[in-house]
Formats: sequence, structure tokens, C-alpha cells
Amino acid sequence: MFLLPALLENNKGGSHAEPGGQRPLCGATKKVTGGPRRPLVIAGLRGGARGYVFSAALPASAVAAAHAALDLLETEGEQRRGDPSGNISYFLHRTRAAGIPLPVECRSGVLPVLIGDERRALETADHCRRHGVMVVPFVWPVCARGAVRLRVNVTARHTRLDIDTAVTRIAAALEATAP
Repeated sequence: MFLLPALLENNKGGSHAEPGGQRPLCGATKKVTGGPRRPLVIAGLRGGARGYVFSAALPASAVAAAHAALDLLETEGEQRRGDPSGNISYFLHRTRAAGIPLPVECRSGVLPVLIGDERRALETADHCRRHGVMVVPFVWPVCARGAVRLRVNVTARHTRLDIDTAVTRIAAALEATAP
């Protein structure tokens, strides 16, 4: 609670006196906000109520959304998450068969397609996006020069058709951007 000493002389809104005999400003402030006291009220609010106006607390809508998401994870988490390992294996098999360059050891749902050249990686990613496949180019300074790659995400929710389509379109994009 903040104090506005100049406004507290005749304040009858509170019953508890603060040190020095001042009472905190309580109740309706309508009586003290007008006339010659207005600048004092504004100065008091600027100095003492700033923390209440600009809060770092989450908005209620964000808290409600997070709560709903946690409820959903508790009730449908296993079903929605699934096991992506079958799709990852299938993607690895299909990309290797198509000649798409991948690191030797890949078992993650986030798979790097090795490109090497920065310009080609950006053009390949653009080609893929225009044909409905989302891949993210990782270029310098994220990757070392000459080690540029595309990031592909494979999840449990992808179907075999999704994976086949992605592999076909990535291969076509690599062919279209070949030096």
C-alpha cells in the first residue's frame, strides 16, 4: 500500500494509522482525485502503484490455456504422443533409398539432411515449402560453414503417405537445386 501524505490529512477511509500518524489511502479515491490535489494523486500513483499497473504475471487466458493443455496431456497424452520410432525408421529407410544424405547414426525425430552449401540449403528449403513440405535450413552461425543442413521433424502423427510425400519432394528439391 502506498501513502500520499498530502491527501491523508482528513482521510476517514481507514482505521489503522501508519507510523507517523498517517492513515493509508483506502476506499473510494473519487473524492481526492479532482481539483488542486490531482497532481499529487498522479505523482503518488506514478511512484507507488507502478508495480500494480505493469505486472509480469501471466494473463489469465494464458494460464487457462496451459491448464487445459495439461488436462489434455493427462487424459490423452499417450494416445497423442504415440511412439515415433516406427516412423523414424521408415523415414530413414526411404531417405537412404532415395539417396538423400543423412548422418550415419540418426535415431531422433529431428533429422538433419546434409547439404553443405548455404545457398543450396536455402533454395532447397524454399522449394520444399512451395511444394507443401516444411523443412528448416540451418546455416552459419548455427552450423559450421560447409556443414549446412536442413532439419526435418518426424512425429508419431505422420502417416506413411506423409513420409513418402516428404521424401519424394525433398529428393526433387535436392535435384532441382543441384550444382
